[in-house]
Amino acid sequence: MSDIRRAGAPYQYKGKEYELVMTVNVIDQIQETFDIHINEISKIIGDMKSRSFYKNIASIITIMLNEAIEIQNEENGEKNTPINEAEVRRYITNVNINDAFMAIANAYSLAFLMKEEDDIGENDPNRESGKSS
Repeated sequence: MSDIRRAGAPYQYKGKEYELVMTVNVIDQIQETFDIHINEISKIIGDMKSRSFYKNIASIITIMLNEAIEIQNEENGEKNTPINEAEVRRYITNVNINDAFMAIANAYSLAFLMKEEDDIGENDPNRESGKSS
């Protein structure tokens, strides 16, 4: 099983930059909302021709934005209110749908797929080949 890191992908929403992260809260909500395992996320956001593509992207962005807001509130003592999905749906258009898709994909990659240099031991024979163990 992969490590889950709290590294975020930047995402602009209504002129403000948020750091979208794949926390356990986000993972649980995505799995519950779509009745999938998180490793199957591409099934719900990978088919741009699907009738539910925009809705799925908006749902996931809403989940991730609200987690980012909660984190900011906790860390900075702020009291920002959560965003509802209808607001996000009004914001996402054909012009910026790719930004939303890429933010989700990047947050997923940062959380599950990328290994940091520190994770690869100095004596690891795969270090030079670029492969991690």
